[in-house]
Amino acid sequence: MASGCVAEVAGTPTAGSRSPGVFTDADPDPCGLLSPDQRRILGVGDGEESTEIPLEGARFCRWENPGGGPDWLQGGVLPSAYRLADVKRNYPSPKDELISGLPALSTSSRESIVNRSCLFFAELPDGRLATVSYFWNGRPERSTREEACGHATSALELIIATARSR
Repeated sequence: MASGCVAEVAGTPTAGSRSPGVFTDADPDPCGLLSPDQRRILGVGDGEESTEIPLEGARFCRWENPGGGPDWLQGGVLPSAYRLADVKRNYPSPKDELISGLPALSTSSRESIVNRSCLFFAELPDGRLATVSYFWNGRPERSTREEACGHATSALELIIATARSR
């Protein structure tokens, strides 16, 4: 993920967590994870696939406010090589959550932007992680973690619904 919400899930799968032949690829169409109706609900435009991908095999889409607002969200479904345990080891202050009935973690990509961003990872039934980050970039009076996490949660619930239907 780019510009402050970089998703860096370092490390490798834990021993016995998956065998090499079982890994599932990332979602091939990250921008298709939100339908036009879902994007309208979230108040974002069509989305554009991110070109700076810090995770091997991952693909993300970045959706922005069509009115040119400075805040944005980014999401995708990671290859199954990435696990919630990796997130717990590599991100600041991860908090256990339950999103759409799935185990999830909320965090920030780094401590310096914790009050302007929210990053979620949820484990899909097939073992892959759905992820969404929401980042406030220009309205400090509205840039609370709670507000960012509210937007990220809404987007992640919609992405999970799409990923489950594929």
